[in-house]
Amino acid sequence: MIRNDLLTNEEFFAKRINQKFACSANRIKFHNDRATKFRHSFSQFSKPVQENLKILNELMANSFDEKFHKQFLIGKGYSLGFFTHVHEKDSITYFALSNYIIVPTKDDYVRIIKQKKW
Repeated sequence: MIRNDLLTNEEFFAKRINQKFACSANRIKFHNDRATKFRHSFSQFSKPVQENLKILNELMANSFDEKFHKQFLIGKGYSLGFFTHVHEKDSITYFALSNYIIVPTKDDYVRIIKQKKW
């Protein structure tokens, strides 16, 4: 059975019914390229989230509830617009990042609460 390789579009003789690539190197390169494209499309979100998590882990290493000024967090490199999920408590919705709940206060401070358990 003659088929076209999905990566190079070259014709090859398929030894199996489900064979889509001429060789395993083409198969590996095809899937690696596809995974790389996905990671790059997702990186605009994942890199700032990872950086935010790193900053919060550093700041909250020894406490479970702290209050920080927004400008302090921005100075550390924290991006206020990135979070992983929302947390609802007492019919109020808060932004959350991993196991941290971010509670804005009336002044320019942000209260960070580290959750002990999920």
